[in-house]
Amino acid sequence: MTTFLAGFLAGSLMGMLFVTHAAVVFVFRPPSGFHERAAASGTSKLAVVLVAGSLAGWSMLGVAAAFAHVAIADRSSGIEDSVPYVMAVLFVAALTAIPLALFLRDRLLDLALEYALFIGLFGLLIPALVRAI
Repeated sequence: MTTFLAGFLAGSLMGMLFVTHAAVVFVFRPPSGFHERAAASGTSKLAVVLVAGSLAGWSMLGVAAAFAHVAIADRSSGIEDSVPYVMAVLFVAALTAIPLALFLRDRLLDLALEYALFIGLFGLLIPALVRAI
């Protein structure tokens, strides 16, 4: 239960930061034509579904990452046993960064910020929470 809680906390935090960052981007630097398309269609329901889905998805990913950390590292040991898990997180981040960078060429700074949050929360916070809780 403590592993579940650690992953859920880190995943929920990532989800909240992701949704907040996406909202700021869409309000202050929206993609071209976004306002016209949003005004013409009823996207408010879609936005609510995407926000709820994003929060739930990040929370589930955090729980899965916490259980992966427990499977890979020994809980009673220090931070050095988390190195294989952190390397796995970095590998996943690098594997997904290339297609996303090609898809979001004009938003590379925003993408880099999200990846820094992901690596920090999933690579560093989850091991610390699993050991602490």
